[in-house]
Amino acid sequence: MATRSSIGVRLRALGFTLHRLDRPFVQHFGHTLNAYALLVRRWKSKYLRGVGELLRAAWGKPYFGMLLKELPELRLWAGVYGWIAAVLVAPLLAPSLALGLAASLAILALPVAAMSLKQKSLSLGVYAVVAWLFHAAALPLGFFHPRLKPEAWIESKQLPGRA
Repeated sequence: MATRSSIGVRLRALGFTLHRLDRPFVQHFGHTLNAYALLVRRWKSKYLRGVGELLRAAWGKPYFGMLLKELPELRLWAGVYGWIAAVLVAPLLAPSLALGLAASLAILALPVAAMSLKQKSLSLGVYAVVAWLFHAAALPLGFFHPRLKPEAWIESKQLPGRA
């Protein structure tokens, strides 16, 4: 069973076998926010930086390679970085600026078109690509942000009417 937690990867690297229990232990609830508002909320709360933080914590450890194999989204985000580079480089390599800008627009539109066809919806295709960009941007922020000491203050906010 694949796991996305650092502790799970470390345990398996030490030879432990993890099993999924057939009992619900946590009840998850959906979100009432629209998808874009949820994405922005996850950006502001730094939730999207989690994979970068996970990679940073595993850097130089024996289980780092195992973690890389178990995060398929890393290949997607590497593709996003390549896609962004292609958009930026296309005008520089084209014989004319107009042709280069047209190439950049085509390169920009290709993933949106592909995801729109896959999702059978333009709005879902656009959202998928926007979400990729948010996640790809958050990865290095999480990776390069220095680790906090366990005793350090946790960024929080007291809600009104709560004790």
